[in-house]
Amino acid sequence: VDALGVALEKEWSGAMEKAVAGPYATIFDAEAAASAKEFGVALVTGDSEEARKFLSRKKIKLAEGANSTTAKAVKRALAEALEETDPTKPLASRLFEKLQECKDGVRGAYNVSHARATTIARTETAQVSSGARDMHMREAKADGKFARHRWLTSGRGPASEGGTVRESHWDLEGRVFEIGKWITTINGNQLRYANDTGCRGPSPASELVNCECEMVPVEDDEAE
Repeated sequence: VDALGVALEKEWSGAMEKAVAGPYATIFDAEAAASAKEFGVALVTGDSEEARKFLSRKKIKLAEGANSTTAKAVKRALAEALEETDPTKPLASRLFEKLQECKDGVRGAYNVSHARATTIARTETAQVSSGARDMHMREAKADGKFARHRWLTSGRGPASEGGTVRESHWDLEGRVFEIGKWITTINGNQLRYANDTGCRGPSPASELVNCECEMVPVEDDEAE
């Protein structure tokens, strides 16, 4: 664990991939099962080639930078918590315990508030779940079931009016896009679905942290 804290980014990525493989696969499989059933497509499990590629690219990113002192401290705390996950326990129990341990580890690593620790855990979980859902949406598109999806926020209104939804996502509320195509936000960032870890642009984190949005399929005969 100490070695992880001082590893270079390339070395860290490999170590983190190994450490989070089990917990991330658990999150992925839970959403994958629900999405496959919802869309009526073949199940893509966490041990599939496509899922492994997605999960291997998943990295813990912090505003301070991936190699900052703070980031290294958090990496060490998360790696320790994940390495201590007991593979013999039920999957649901392992996931719950992992989230709690990660939150506690993050707080202790650099004395952050409980709210921030929760945000990190929630954001990581949402990104893996959304990635699994998008894979099955693209599968449904390939099967000719539907080709578009709609962006939905939590519906609690924009932050500028006292709500909780960021302005760039409130602007996308209810809008329909082709599955797999880039969506450009008012911030100038681009992503293919809510919580897309491949988000690109001037400020990707502004679209991802604590995002509660989701994509829902749009039938061909459904009005936009």
